[in-house]
Amino acid sequence: MLIGSWNRVFKNIVFIIFVVLFAVFGVLFCRSEVHAAPPVVVIDLPFDNSEVEFGDSILFSATVVDPDGDDIDSYLWNSPQGTLSTESTFTTSKLTVGTRLITLAVTDVNGEKGYANVTITVQPSAPTIRITKPVNGSSYPYNAPLITTTGDYVVFEATATDAQDDPEDIKITWRSSIDQEFGSGDSVSPVTLSAGSHLIEVTATDSDGNVSTDSISITVKNQPPAASISLPADNASFSFGDLVTFMGSGTDPEEGKLTGDALVWTSSQGDLIGKGEVVASNSLKSGINIITLTVTDSGGGKATASVTITIGNAPPRAEITSPDDGSAFAFRETITFKGTGVDNEDGTLPVSSLVWTSSSSSVPLGKGNSLSVSNLPSGTHTITLTVTDSEGATATDQVVVVVGNTAPVPVITSPANNSSHSFGRAVLFSGSASDA
Repeated sequence: MLIGSWNRVFKNIVFIIFVVLFAVFGVLFCRSEVHAAPPVVVIDLPFDNSEVEFGDSILFSATVVDPDGDDIDSYLWNSPQGTLSTESTFTTSKLTVGTRLITLAVTDVNGEKGYANVTITVQPSAPTIRITKPVNGSSYPYNAPLITTTGDYVVFEATATDAQDDPEDIKITWRSSIDQEFGSGDSVSPVTLSAGSHLIEVTATDSDGNVSTDSISITVKNQPPAASISLPADNASFSFGDLVTFMGSGTDPEEGKLTGDALVWTSSQGDLIGKGEVVASNSLKSGINIITLTVTDSGGGKATASVTITIGNAPPRAEITSPDDGSAFAFRETITFKGTGVDNEDGTLPVSSLVWTSSSSSVPLGKGNSLSVSNLPSGTHTITLTVTDSEGATATDQVVVVVGNTAPVPVITSPANNSSHSFGRAVLFSGSASDA
């Protein structure tokens, strides 16, 4: 009986111990299951499959939640290049060009690890370039090559940098909006540019083919041409109507020798003589002529050269306007002669400079623009109008007129008209005649 009681007690004690152990191990087992959950990791930045340029500063950040509420012990950001950071948030600009898988490993205080990753593509970055010389808006007179006011060559200079390439590996070219490409390298001199307003652009190209540019504006001022007259000599004299040859030249710093319509000859008396290097004229007005050669380049720049020549006095011009040549008139009929005298220098000549003469007499008929006469003898007369200018030069014009012979006029004085006489008586007849 006693032994049976002890057996039941023993069994109860063993059962209680088993329950306690089961409870203890159950609790331990449950706690072990809770702490087995790793941290949950989400990378906030950068976004998955994003693209950046090489050298860009990239922000990395993540959100981490531990299901057990345990503290986070460490962060480890890795890339194919190696460890990037052990901070929860960081920035870097050191990623190399290419597609990069970035992994974040987070470990809590119990050693449980959580992971997350993003893929980003690092594109090659373009170089940077800046023109340092000359200054934007600079202006230079045309010279070949361009020079500064101090006589030094104008230098075109730029500074280029690239995140991947060394400066010497960057290709640099220079281009003008007028003259196209004019040099390469970070410094170009001497340089010859056409006259005008230029947009100067420099281009930097790196080893990946990425390109960047910078530009400035400069002005190359047109230099005027030069004009020279070789013929005729200054102060030369010519007779009126002479063929005078003019010879000259025009040269330009930008264009060289100028020809054709770029050379224009004029006279101070208002005449356009001609165009070109050699021209000739026999129609210059008498008197002093200042001959000017004007040379014009394609940019509108002008230069002139002049000589003074004298053209001898031009004779005046005489013209009989009435009567017509070959006109016939009766004896003692009044004939009116009309004419004009004109001179290049004097203009319309005064009446005293117009003298009328007849071939039938050495005595002038008279002077003036209009002259009436009625005393020309019968016959054929050559009428001459002579005009004289202030320099004594003369000119003439002529017409031929015919003055007819008139019949004599008879007059019977006796007997009287219609008189009566006796038969057989003597009748006296007397008369006379007159002739103009």
